[in-house]
Amino acid sequence: MDENHIMMAVVGGDTGKFGILYERYKKPMYGYFFRLTSGDMHISEDLSHQVFVKALKYKHSFKGTGTFAKWLFSIAHNLGIDYLRKSNRYRSEEYNAETSIEDAYEMDDIELQENLSLLNSALNSLSDDDREILLLAKIKELKYSEIAELTGYSETAIKTRVFRALQRLTKIFKEIQISDYERSRKKTEV
Repeated sequence: MDENHIMMAVVGGDTGKFGILYERYKKPMYGYFFRLTSGDMHISEDLSHQVFVKALKYKHSFKGTGTFAKWLFSIAHNLGIDYLRKSNRYRSEEYNAETSIEDAYEMDDIELQENLSLLNSALNSLSDDDREILLLAKIKELKYSEIAELTGYSETAIKTRVFRALQRLTKIFKEIQISDYERSRKKTEV
């Protein structure tokens, strides 16, 4: 049974089926917020939980015309925007990136883990808007048209924003990579 049919059953009163959707989306939702909050596990868990509570509470707003994923991530997007607006928090540039790598990838390749750690640091260096647009487009793999509906920007503007955010991410990643290489080289010389 596809996700839209499951959700339509939930809308019709079979709320027990919502557990199927929860199981499918709890990790992707947590991963989305984990990156959006710069690695804050507790806030990520709380925001993820809030998405599912709101989805169940406002289940009648799901009409089945779009994908369930788009509908759910629109709720997540709105919660994320609210969180970022309310939060004048200190964003730590350093967090335990291995936690997200372990949870999300479960790989033992040391070089890959190092690159993922550097990529997480680069993502954390982006502005909140750039980080979110990349998470939606590249990690959650939403279509540009879906992101445009979520954010209120045109599809062309989304394409431009994703392109520019990727350019900034690439530049930051290379800078971090060079810096990391130079640091490790100095350690070996000592």
